[in-house]
Amino acid sequence: MKWLMSAAELSNSPSRRDGMSFAEEKKALRQTMWFVQEVAKELKLPPVAVMTAQTFLNRFYALQSFLKYDRFVAAQACLFLAAKVEESPTKLHKIVTTARAVRGKDEGGGQQQAPFVAGSAGFEEAKNEVLSCERAVLYTIGYDVDVTAMSPISPFSDIIARL
Repeated sequence: MKWLMSAAELSNSPSRRDGMSFAEEKKALRQTMWFVQEVAKELKLPPVAVMTAQTFLNRFYALQSFLKYDRFVAAQACLFLAAKVEESPTKLHKIVTTARAVRGKDEGGGQQQAPFVAGSAGFEEAKNEVLSCERAVLYTIGYDVDVTAMSPISPFSDIIARL
């Protein structure tokens, strides 16, 4: 799959075609990238897994609309997939509960969302949404999970390993 897109392709993204302005799309992507980073930090995922998840998210929303897929569910799906790809697997229930906690902190206002109760209907529904979105991400990116060429730290990882 071709991941280098022209300015014309980027300016005619699915979100833009669905009516989002460039500023709204840019803000949504930036906030979602921050969300991925915060959830990953709480889960103590390695930086390469975070970058991989963010790459998956960028690729996904280059071909899908923010208005069609909930960005927070997509972020969790990309983190779940990236953790597996980068050999740092994390249990889905940890991702879902951590994401809920991080999102609750971000929304502020003094009201925290109640944590999920394992086995509850809401918890199972949230996990199923992430799994469903993971399949959508994989399908959208054409099962292209190799992002080594895209990682900015790849050239340095060999050097660091030799030290």
